[in-house]
Amino acid sequence: MFLGSRSGVGLTKELNHSINQRRKQEQHWETFNAIKQTDAKHRFAAEWESKTTTKIQKGQLQKRLDELRKEKEKDLERRRNKLAEKLALEDEQFKQELESMQETTEERRRKLEQRAKELKEQRIMRDQISSREKQHQRFVQNNDILRDAKTRNNTLKCAADRMKQQEEKEELKLIEKDREEFFNQLWEQDRMKKEERERSEREKQWMMNEQLKQSLDDQKRKLEENKQEIQRLKEEEGKLLKEKWSLEEEAERRKQKESNKDC
Repeated sequence: MFLGSRSGVGLTKELNHSINQRRKQEQHWETFNAIKQTDAKHRFAAEWESKTTTKIQKGQLQKRLDELRKEKEKDLERRRNKLAEKLALEDEQFKQELESMQETTEERRRKLEQRAKELKEQRIMRDQISSREKQHQRFVQNNDILRDAKTRNNTLKCAADRMKQQEEKEELKLIEKDREEFFNQLWEQDRMKKEERERSEREKQWMMNEQLKQSLDDQKRKLEENKQEIQRLKEEEGKLLKEKWSLEEEAERRKQKESNKDC
């Protein structure tokens, strides 16, 4: 009886110790998962912000490179046109020089006079154009309607610039909104995966606890069966001893009776 009671107490202590150890392990895992969850959230935010900043910087850099490329192409085109004009002029001058070598003095004089006349007409035309441009500028400056129109054009240009800036701000807001939604989606997916892992871990833990409990129950049951078997064997042994003693006593009585008869 004392052996069975002590074995039962030992099993109970062992079971309680195992359960406490499992609980401590679960608490450690919960703390570890909480720290890892916070770290993952910060890491997701940092990575996304880094990618977004790089994307914006690349866009601005590409825009500036495109502007520089266009300016360079325009400058190159101007230089090409200027060079072509210069070559054409030199070619024309060379042809004229060749022709002048074959012309008479009178022909050269007429051509020089014609050239001087053309140059004079070109100078007069340039002066007239410049004068008309200056008159137009004075007219615009002195005309309230045109001046107001020019002012409105400048105002519209400023408004367009402000609108462009506002559109850029709105675009940044949309990017930030997309970033937040994207980050929340990633975070939700990560949270669901973690919940699924935790649920799976809990199921495994529960199954392990059940298996441990079943194993301990089986051991306890076997100990109880062994105890009962030992008790049964003891009882049978006692019965056999009693039967043996009874037979020995019976044999002794018979022996005494036979001895008495002989006397």
